[in-house]
Amino acid sequence: MNPRYYIIIIVLIVIVVGGILLFNNTDDGSETDVDNEPVACAADVRECSDGSFVSRVAPSCQFASCPTGSTIIEPDSTESGDNQSSEEMTDAITVRYTGSQFSPKTVTIKQGQTVLFINDSDRPMWVGSDIHPTHSLYPEKSDSDCLGSSFDQCGSGGRGTEYEFTFERTGVWGYHNHVAPGHTGTITVQ
Repeated sequence: MNPRYYIIIIVLIVIVVGGILLFNNTDDGSETDVDNEPVACAADVRECSDGSFVSRVAPSCQFASCPTGSTIIEPDSTESGDNQSSEEMTDAITVRYTGSQFSPKTVTIKQGQTVLFINDSDRPMWVGSDIHPTHSLYPEKSDSDCLGSSFDQCGSGGRGTEYEFTFERTGVWGYHNHVAPGHTGTITVQ
């Protein structure tokens, strides 16, 4: 075969691979189809003045509108009884690890909300802030002997392992499974 053909084939391969990498990633390393990923909102509801209930709606996680002529009744923070509001009790968002991905892969929450990661697979799960392997993207540093950020499970666990983290900083925080770094997700804190 003529050496020119080898050069042409190599150039075509480089162009195809470069195009794939360019169109599948953005500057922050997240996939461009992130807007097509499911968004999990807190599972709390609010009562409308007509007696109906509305829940949060993705992607903004704001409460849906009440029926015409009805308004949302804000919870009374002075009620006696439980010291926690219904929003505080249902504040955690659950993300499940399937062994090949986190589901949902993209979550939008409010500042101060907690995300609960649950391993539903037989593969180990070690949730850690990006960037692998340093786990240093989330800006709060760890008080323990973890790798870098406070957003770090600090070890792996098998099926049924749970790890929760409360996000006090707003921003877009990528994370990964430290023992399978290609398994990633994103938490957007508003």
